[in-house]
Amino acid sequence: MLGEEPMRKIRKKRIWIVFAATLLLCICRGTLSRADAGTQEKAVRVGYYILDGFQERDDNGNYTGYAYDYYAEIAQYTGWEYEFVEGSYEDCLNMLINGEIDIMSGLDVIGDFREKLEFSNHSMGTTQPELYAMADDEELTYDDYEAFDKKRVGVPRESDREDVLDEYCESRGISLEKVYAKDDESLDVMLQKGEIDMVFSGRAQNLSGRKALMYFDAKPAYFVTGKGSPLMMEMNETMERIMLNSPEFQLDLNEKYLDALTQELPNFTKQEMEYIASAPALKVVYDPSWEPIEYYNEKSGEYDGISADLFALVEKYSGLHFEYIRTENFSEALECVREGKADILTGITRSYSWGKECNVYLTNSYLEAPVALIAQSVDMQDGIRRLALPRDYYITGQLERQYGKEAITYYDSVEECVKAVSDGRADATYANSYVANSYLNRGEFRKLRLVELSVYAGNISAAVSKQCDPRLLSVINKSLNCVPNSKMDEILLNNMLKKRSMRPLQDFIYENPMDAVLIMFLTACFIMAVLAYIVWLKYRSERKIKETSRIDGLTGLYNRMETERLVRARLEEAERRNKKLLILSLDLDNFKQVNDTYGHLEGDVLLQNVARTFQENVGAGHIVGRMGGDEFLICIPKIHDDKEVVFWAEKMAGAIALLSQSKAEWNKISVSIGLVVADGKAAESFEALYQRVDEALYQAKNAGKNCYRIYKR
Repeated sequence: MLGEEPMRKIRKKRIWIVFAATLLLCICRGTLSRADAGTQEKAVRVGYYILDGFQERDDNGNYTGYAYDYYAEIAQYTGWEYEFVEGSYEDCLNMLINGEIDIMSGLDVIGDFREKLEFSNHSMGTTQPELYAMADDEELTYDDYEAFDKKRVGVPRESDREDVLDEYCESRGISLEKVYAKDDESLDVMLQKGEIDMVFSGRAQNLSGRKALMYFDAKPAYFVTGKGSPLMMEMNETMERIMLNSPEFQLDLNEKYLDALTQELPNFTKQEMEYIASAPALKVVYDPSWEPIEYYNEKSGEYDGISADLFALVEKYSGLHFEYIRTENFSEALECVREGKADILTGITRSYSWGKECNVYLTNSYLEAPVALIAQSVDMQDGIRRLALPRDYYITGQLERQYGKEAITYYDSVEECVKAVSDGRADATYANSYVANSYLNRGEFRKLRLVELSVYAGNISAAVSKQCDPRLLSVINKSLNCVPNSKMDEILLNNMLKKRSMRPLQDFIYENPMDAVLIMFLTACFIMAVLAYIVWLKYRSERKIKETSRIDGLTGLYNRMETERLVRARLEEAERRNKKLLILSLDLDNFKQVNDTYGHLEGDVLLQNVARTFQENVGAGHIVGRMGGDEFLICIPKIHDDKEVVFWAEKMAGAIALLSQSKAEWNKISVSIGLVVADGKAAESFEALYQRVDEALYQAKNAGKNCYRIYKR
């Protein structure tokens, strides 16, 4: 037996173990309660310095920009309430160090303040320094570093990227006279007054009335708090959740805000300007039947379409002169530029391997359009045995490897391929989605069906002959970069509407043959009918554009934006009638394995069948939408008790289980489901409900998938 002293030591040891376990349990409960609280409101002071595209404030006092949207997304997870404290970059940094604000954004990892600040684990984006001058400064041109020597350059006093400017000057053997000011805005005023020659900015600016002289390498930028701030732990956890839930979030913000910071005019180098001044008229060829992207307009006798409008801007921005040459088909146009008989081909799929094969250089892409399948009945499970494809197109080469040349009949244009499908000479054809939609809006092709495919890329660029001066490619790229997004949208809309209304009479005859016969005998009625038809066709075209924006192109379900709108309306109705409403968030399990093993085409077929399964099992009167990828959302109104909630969860899971047995390729597919019930007695926002149902789905995934979890407050 143990003595009294050893027993006392054992009792003390047990007490310490119990104390440590209790303390650990309290910490865990605190962490869990904080996670369960989810969106509990917390006031956070944000240092907000105005920077084009990044952090802005409009004339009505509304905040917007890349960083503002990022803050707003974080608040949806954390429940933070922001107080935006405005000031210069320098002011905000000092306030952060002094504890007068809690957080600011867009900082590089800077050595001088590293010990005083806490940086987020993950970057929120990148910063790209640049050197710019006034647009009318004829002495300074892009990358002409010899002209920079001895010039006065303005630098922000607290710049965290000044080292890259010093390295650049040292490598080129030039010296600059630095003039410091507190922020970019002050330096820009000095530039306008002529007190300095150039401005070095640590971040990309809106260069309206300015021109870039040099771009430096981009570096990661971070959210920053004071050292040891408890906000940073929550910030890091939230950024990880955002990256997990929305992998393309930062890319979308870049496209929305920063990509829009285009220059008014290109910044050509001295060598490029010399080429433009001496360049002869450049021969330009195009596809004569690639409507509405580019085509020969029989009515006007001219080159027309999206690329025609775009290259008119390139001609204006660059000072080059283009001479457009008509060819019989795309094959002839491609051969002209391949052999150097023409300098530029305005429309070609952007693939470096394809460009090398065609002996051309490719410009930046100016149009994104996925490839679409056209058939009389789009049922991809039956298989396609006879394909009609245009000669020498990039997609033709891709499909030759998939189907084999023996299954393909070649034609000179997309129009001939579509006619072959319409006449039954082919099962299907493939085309750029803009072109496919243009042809299917014709009366003679309205019985055909179309589905956009995600497996084939369709970015469009121009091709430049390798026999041309190498500077031509750079001049065209810089000119394309200067086309504003708003102008590109205007070009797209005008050409889509114009092309859809170019054949009203022919379409009318195809759709109303008996009326057409009568109209031939009634001239007056004919004129009135045609005028009415044109108005109606334009109205229907605009309506179709709006309707298309509501529907997911692959599955035919409501897209994310329309699903949110409809659910919000149902929530308001449920509140008025004091009814309960059920929301299900459904995510396919092992969907990536289908894509990786059997290809994206098989994955698209699966998503279409899943969508049809949900619609058939839910029935009319309920909302079924695709939120993106393999995530779906269902809204069921008028829920009476918990038994109905379980019923719907088990019904959806059972339906997918049955679907998974219909094909061997799908037998590992199941579904994880999160559910939440909205109580009509209390007003609830869509955002709050979606966050709760997302948490329930997250729990189902963590529980091993192929199950459901109901959100409990």
